[in-house]
Amino acid sequence: MSVQAQLAQIGARLADQTTGGIIAATDGADDWVVPFGVVDERGRAGIAADPAHVFRFTSISKPFTAIQVLTLVDEGRLDLHAPICEYIPEFGVAHKGAVTTAQMLSHTSGVDPSANLIEGPQTPLTAGGYLQAALEVGLITPAGTVFAYCSPTFWVLGELVSRLTGVPYPEHLRERVLTPMGADHANYRLGQVEGRLVLPRTPPGLEHLPDQTTLVPYPAGGLIGRASDLLALGRCMFSDGMGARGRVITSAAARLMRRPTAAGMIAGRAVQWGLGWELGGPGSLRNDTALYHGGASGVAMWVDLDAQICATVLTCTWGTPRKVFSEAINGIIGAFGHTS
Repeated sequence: MSVQAQLAQIGARLADQTTGGIIAATDGADDWVVPFGVVDERGRAGIAADPAHVFRFTSISKPFTAIQVLTLVDEGRLDLHAPICEYIPEFGVAHKGAVTTAQMLSHTSGVDPSANLIEGPQTPLTAGGYLQAALEVGLITPAGTVFAYCSPTFWVLGELVSRLTGVPYPEHLRERVLTPMGADHANYRLGQVEGRLVLPRTPPGLEHLPDQTTLVPYPAGGLIGRASDLLALGRCMFSDGMGARGRVITSAAARLMRRPTAAGMIAGRAVQWGLGWELGGPGSLRNDTALYHGGASGVAMWVDLDAQICATVLTCTWGTPRKVFSEAINGIIGAFGHTS
C-alpha cells in the first residue's frame, strides 16, 4: 500500500476522534499533505478539510521562537548562559537575576507559570501587558533546578530578540527565520490571515482562547499557518539548520537545540527537553534523536532526525489527547517503513 493510501487510512481514524484536519509528512524529498474529515471556519461549519486551511499552532510556536533566539547566538549577540537581566535589566526583579535564556528554553527558569495570563480568563491586556506580567512575576523554584513547563517566559524571549536586534520580534521572525526556512504561510495573525483559518472546537468556557492567543504576537503560542509550514520546520531541523532558501541557524545551533538539557514530568509522564523541543516523541517510536512538540489547539509534530522524516497532525479539536497523536504519528512513521 502506498504512503498516500496509508496516511488516508490514518486520517479516517482521526476523523472519528477529532472530526477533521490535516496529516502531513515529508522525508525531505517528497511531501504528503492529506486532509481528513471536516473542520469549522468562522461562520461556516462542517467544511471538508483542505491543504489550504490555516491552523493555530499554539505551543508549536515555541520551537520557531527558540530558533529565532538561536540566530542571536549564531550572530554573537547573545550568551545563552548569561543572566537575561544583563540584556533586560527590569527582568531581574523578584529574585530572577540568575535566570538565563537557556533555562527559559528548557523550562528550568523557575519562573512562576501562573503569569500565563493570555491562556486564562478573558482579558483586555495588550502584548505589552502580557510582557509586563512576565517581567514582574517571581520564581516558584530556584533558577536552573527544576523542570516546569512555562509559557510566559517566551514573552521575555520575544522582547530579548527585539532589544538585541532593534527589530520587532514578529518582523525579525518573518525575515530571519520563516522566509529562509520556506514557511511561507506562517505568521502572527494580527488581523491578517492568508487562507482559511480553522476555528477550533473548544470545551465550554474556553471559547475565547483561540482568538485570545492570536490577537497579539504571542511568542509561546500565537503563530498560525499551514501544514506545509510545519514540514518546513521539520526539514530545517533534520537538515541541521538549513532552510529551503538558505541557512536559518548553524549546524552547531541545531545540534544544541536537540541536546538533552532538562528532565521532569508533565501530566504524570516523564519528559526530556532540549532547547525549545521535547526530546523523544509521544509513542512507541520515541528515540533519543527525535523532536516533538504539541499544541493545545489540537496540533502536534514529530521529527525523526535519524530517518529524516517529519510527521505532523493538525486537528480542529482543542485539547486533542496526546495518545491520539502518539497513535497517529506512529502510524505515519510506519507508513515509511520505519518501525523503531
